[in-house]
Amino acid sequence: MTVEVTVADAGAVPVRLVALLLPAGAAPLVVDLGPLTAGRHAYGAPVFGCAGGCRLAALGARATAGGASRVDLTVDGDSVAPARLTGALPVPPDVLWLGRAGTPERLAVAGTHGEAVPDAVDGVDGGGVPVAAAATLDALPRVGRGGLVADLEYAVWSARRPNLLAQGEVWLAAGAPPSTVDKLAAAGLAVRDTTSRDELLTTLDRDAGALSRRFHLVAALFAVVLAAGALGLTAAVDAANAGDLVVLRRQGLRRWAVGRALYGGYGARVLLAGLLGLVAGGAAWAVTSAYLPLFADGYTDLPRPRLPDAAAVAGPLAIGLGVLVATAIGSAAWVHSGVERRVSP
Repeated sequence: MTVEVTVADAGAVPVRLVALLLPAGAAPLVVDLGPLTAGRHAYGAPVFGCAGGCRLAALGARATAGGASRVDLTVDGDSVAPARLTGALPVPPDVLWLGRAGTPERLAVAGTHGEAVPDAVDGVDGGGVPVAAAATLDALPRVGRGGLVADLEYAVWSARRPNLLAQGEVWLAAGAPPSTVDKLAAAGLAVRDTTSRDELLTTLDRDAGALSRRFHLVAALFAVVLAAGALGLTAAVDAANAGDLVVLRRQGLRRWAVGRALYGGYGARVLLAGLLGLVAGGAAWAVTSAYLPLFADGYTDLPRPRLPDAAAVAGPLAIGLGVLVATAIGSAAWVHSGVERRVSP
């Protein structure tokens, strides 16, 4: 193989350029490409074991025997991304692998409430990576409140050894294109499984908590039906005992005054029912919200909301009040028309 690179500063002691190759389905190969010299040169060496093809995973520097020293060099070539290597060379035959140019000194991470962010964590290469807290989250997927999240690209750039993780996870943002998984596979990652947010929501929707919530909705529906039935029953009683209104109408009480009394009376009942429902619901939330489990498996890392979601309250309330208002209007109109029929000669 041959790699053409430009070396800005090769250091004061002899340093050799090495390459890490990843053959398809075989163990990684470390190939010595020769001594580094300043300027643009082609570095190459014969490679055995790449009959099925190899991928260049990383470049690194190795000190010659007895040549322990610091190195500060920048590599830029046609076959590699711009990279910079700064630090003390390890004892031969260990290799100091190139980092990416522009990599921050500390990897920015987001921690969770109640968990202190350490000065360093294990990186994607298994080595220690200095970190700095950039944000605080309530919880993280899968790890709850006991983990950190960082940008994958910066995490890879911070690695000082080849990234040979046997197993890991890549979390994609909501706007990630569908082709991302294929691109990861094309980059050399063996994708074993994928899980989407929609799949998780479908699973949680079959959980005991979600099923009990549906029961609550059914119970609320029955409550609205009973309230509407109570209004209808009240209207039937009022219609049967509307003699006083009939007499008042015959004595000169205007039609609109009777209508205002009927519509206002039924409307007041609906308004009072809505207010009492909100008070009762708020009292139930205050008493039980801290004790009812959010998940059937006992998962408690997600913080409990202090107040219910406004949309979760406003939607059912609007539907319930809409049904009762329509029932109240219909009941008042039915009683009013009955009174007018009895007034007419």
